[in-house]
Amino acid sequence: MRGRTKLGMSYQTSVDDTTPPPRVVLRSITKKDFELCTGFAFRPKVGSVIAVPTHPNESAKSTDLASVPPLLWGLLPSYGRQLRAALLHDRLCDVVNQRLRGQPQDKTVRTAAYKDRRKADDLFLEAMRDPGDGSNDEIQKRVGWFRSRLFWTGVCYGRYWRFRRFRAILMTLQVLAGVLALAAVIRLPVVSWIADRIPWHWVQDTGTLLLIWVGAFVLSVAWGRDWKVPAIALIIGVLILPVLLMTFVVQLILGLPDWVLHKISPDEQPPANFGPTAALVTTPSPAPAAAMTGPAGASM
Repeated sequence: MRGRTKLGMSYQTSVDDTTPPPRVVLRSITKKDFELCTGFAFRPKVGSVIAVPTHPNESAKSTDLASVPPLLWGLLPSYGRQLRAALLHDRLCDVVNQRLRGQPQDKTVRTAAYKDRRKADDLFLEAMRDPGDGSNDEIQKRVGWFRSRLFWTGVCYGRYWRFRRFRAILMTLQVLAGVLALAAVIRLPVVSWIADRIPWHWVQDTGTLLLIWVGAFVLSVAWGRDWKVPAIALIIGVLILPVLLMTFVVQLILGLPDWVLHKISPDEQPPANFGPTAALVTTPSPAPAAAMTGPAGASM
């Protein structure tokens, strides 16, 4: 195993070139997909240097950056300090997915792919927290401790849905039960309105609801190495739930007038967009169309 560079930089220009990588340059090709125009490499604490090539490559034609559900873009944007780490994670996942295309039902292949995906998720967290050369400027490019773990929780949850669907459903039910119970305790408007109309006494009992949340949290240990995934979701879920509801309502209100206008005059008005208004549009230009902020030298 090769050690890190003299300055401690983990991001570098290429596998053989340990100089700091060029800024991240992305070309928008659809509303949510991009081509990476400037490749780079990442040197993990353990293992060989990982190359992140430009698009299209042998494993993928593009990237969607950090795969965040649209309703959460206001809290966890798809680009920012986590940009390089997200591109690294996408690359590792693309390699795993390519391996699965040939033998998607082979149990041995899927088990190996699951292990590789777990490593990719852990490297995603390591890359987000990379200190660079230790300078103040490099430290400022790190993703915050808690926010980085929210991103990590999301990709781990996605791993379960990709490879362990039944377990993902069980985890969802566990987290949902705890979050809804705590939301009812703090009287979150929509949840408390529904709870007050359910003819079961325990649904209105604060002690019982708190016990449900505590039980769901304690049950997180049953997930072994991944116990932090449901645990973090149970802690942050009650805060995210109102944001999800409000964002959904706002997107509906903003998109409805355009939907009506498109129905009335389809030749003059484009179809409605009920997604986030911050999404970039497609550009037909062959030149790089968007340079976005990311760690280790990326700039806007």
